Amino acid sequence: MKKSSISVIVPAYNEAGNLEGAVASIKAAAEEFFADYEILVIDDCSSDGTGALADKLAAADPHVKVTHNPVNKGFGYNYRLGARLAVMDHVGLIPGDNEIVEESVRDIFSRVGSADMVLPYHTNSEERSWLRRGLSGGFTAIMNFLFGRSLRYYNGPVVHRRDLLSKVKMTTDGFAYQAEILARLLKEGRTYIETGMRIRSRQHGHSSALRPKNVWSVFSAVARLYWDVECCSEEKGVPRAAWWLLGLAFALRAVYVLNVKVLPWCDMEVWDQARLALAAGQPYQAHWTPLFPLLLAGVTRVFGNSYVLMNLVNAVLSTGTCLVIYLGAREAFGRKAGFLALLLAAFYVDFIWYCSVMLAETLGLFFFTGAMYFVIKGRRAGLAGLFMGLACLTKAVFIIGLPAFLFWFWHRRAEGRWLPKALLFAGVTALVIAPWSLRNRYAQESPSVLEPTWADTIFIGHNPYADGGPDFDVMDTPYGAFYRDPAIKPAERSRLALEKALAFIRENPGREAQLFFLKLSKHLTFGTAFGFYLHPYPARGTMFVLALLTNMLAFLLACLGAAHAWKDRNGAGLLAVIAVFVGVFVTLFCAEGRKRLPFIPALLMLAGHGAALLPGAIADLKARRAAALRGPLGAAALAAALLVLNLLYQTATRLGDVLKRFC
Repeated sequence: MKKSSISVIVPAYNEAGNLEGAVASIKAAAEEFFADYEILVIDDCSSDGTGALADKLAAADPHVKVTHNPVNKGFGYNYRLGARLAVMDHVGLIPGDNEIVEESVRDIFSRVGSADMVLPYHTNSEERSWLRRGLSGGFTAIMNFLFGRSLRYYNGPVVHRRDLLSKVKMTTDGFAYQAEILARLLKEGRTYIETGMRIRSRQHGHSSALRPKNVWSVFSAVARLYWDVECCSEEKGVPRAAWWLLGLAFALRAVYVLNVKVLPWCDMEVWDQARLALAAGQPYQAHWTPLFPLLLAGVTRVFGNSYVLMNLVNAVLSTGTCLVIYLGAREAFGRKAGFLALLLAAFYVDFIWYCSVMLAETLGLFFFTGAMYFVIKGRRAGLAGLFMGLACLTKAVFIIGLPAFLFWFWHRRAEGRWLPKALLFAGVTALVIAPWSLRNRYAQESPSVLEPTWADTIFIGHNPYADGGPDFDVMDTPYGAFYRDPAIKPAERSRLALEKALAFIRENPGREAQLFFLKLSKHLTFGTAFGFYLHPYPARGTMFVLALLTNMLAFLLACLGAAHAWKDRNGAGLLAVIAVFVGVFVTLFCAEGRKRLPFIPALLMLAGHGAALLPGAIADLKARRAAALRGPLGAAALAAALLVLNLLYQTATRLGDVLKRFC
């Protein structure tokens, strides 16, 4: 019994010596296997009489139909044109070069209907040149690797169901047209069957497949296809492309930390001593929140004492933060924004560098970013509160974000029941923190919620020697001598620090206004936390420059994302996180790259959104659309210009210090 019908597309460019034989083999096979058929010859502006021959064949047989391109369009364009013209149940392709032997055409047609697609592959590829075989094999290997398949050939004369082909997105005019179609349909779960085919050497003319522009068009099309299908697909879960990028993120961090030979110093010494004490079963004596040394103590007891291992734990945590940034940006702004945010996070230099130091920020960032993700998801206020509480128990600075989260819940009030969610979030956060607060009250004789030394940073930002940054020189002066006095308990020291800071604020309003702008300019520059540490870390100068560049890219893209999302239910929340942390540090505390880390995940999510919007913004600029320039795009440009001017100011005023530290 014959199958329903088939449309066979026959692209032909200067195939006067081959076209008649190709059409004859198609006719013979189609009449044997199909109740009806049509042969769509596409003459691609040939100059050797191919068009006239095609017209002659059409005049002699009503099954043959001819279309003439006024200019040469390319193989992919011809296929897309033929697919639009096709009216039969299936759509196939047999090139007009007559390279496929008649028996193979019959075999291909005989398998139509057994699956959604019939995928032919060469069984005698030695008929082609070694260069073409190499390029074809390499292309197939790359496609299989990128898309997780094991097909034998991507560029063969595939036969599709027309109803499926009519719906698939086709964008390329080059030789990668069929690879694009296959990647998209296979992503949808469409079925296929592979069948071997034999080819013969061309009898007339020569192939144009190996032209440099064709090779380039193939690989550029594959790059676009991978971005569209794997990176920005609407599939559930994390796509394979994102897992590859997460693997790269971990590799970057692991390679860096494996080269770090610097032992803990400064704050790291406190964490290290606390870790070792806990691992040995001794009580926790440090004044700082306990979660980070507890984690490291557990790792130490299981795997032994190794600074490299501690750093690798940080690398895992940092990679986990990248994953949560991806999930949050994807949920808030879509797949493209999510993947671009992940790309920025994977290469964000401060994240990489922080893996090499024994500081609590990396663990705290993971929990704090998790809290943001659960708020973005909605209906997860309890989990968000749990992660917020864990972040605060890792590093007290994260408690600053609490008002931003409460605002975030309020801003989403249109979704209903915002107040119960906000109360649940705050309540769970308080419950997680409460045992540690009680410990401070009774064991440390301090009423502080998280750390008894919380006011020290306020003192650093408000004293006669303050310059807006984390300048601890005041501790070596009589004014700050109390800070070094071992007889003063931490809680008392914090009380004295707060009294002195408040007195300075009251007595020096002019200097306070000046310090505000100094701190604002330092906090919102493209600098890096890496610049604060003077020890000889690997590739110190290179890392500093790369950190500057990645911060610049993230900040500028975030301006674009924020300008378009500040009214959005999640965009406003992310902006609130940034605004609260910036506001607190430029008023109460001091500007420091390390203290800027808590809002970087929110910044990267907005930057991913901005990167996704960037092509449209560029198009608006090229078209000089006045409305766009006056709207969000104009606001983003103004904010970006202010940031760049601030960078120039910081460079001019601190160039000597930078050169001394890193060059």
